[in-house]
Amino acid sequence: MAKSFQFRLEKVLDVRRLQEKSAQRELAAAQQSVAERNRIILGLMTRQDDAKKELRLLQERTVDVARLRLADDFAASLETLLRREYETLQAQVLVEIEKRQQLTEARKAVRVMEKLRDKQARQHRQGADLEERKFLDELGRRTA
Repeated sequence: MAKSFQFRLEKVLDVRRLQEKSAQRELAAAQQSVAERNRIILGLMTRQDDAKKELRLLQERTVDVARLRLADDFAASLETLLRREYETLQAQVLVEIEKRQQLTEARKAVRVMEKLRDKQARQHRQGADLEERKFLDELGRRTA
């Protein structure tokens, strides 16, 4: 009776699976970060639109220079904040792309190990089948 198949690199495969799961978690975190940054930017864009509308209304209705300057400064500060958020978003998208690439590499490493394991298991079964056939042939010769 042939002994059962034991993949010598099973622990390496387990480590690679853990790395894959870790890469999945990191990608999910990066995606969540990008989504949150997009929500922030959308909120700022809404506030900026509201501020511009308010500034236009003030320009049309009043001549209060102090209030006009304040509204204009607020709109400018929102523009600056929005620009910073866009820069942060770009950096986070780059991180997300990097994490996606790491996940792809981790998945590839796992697939390679699984294919190796499957190939070795198939070879083991073929070897065991060959041994069994040889045994049965020898048994058949002895009884004949």
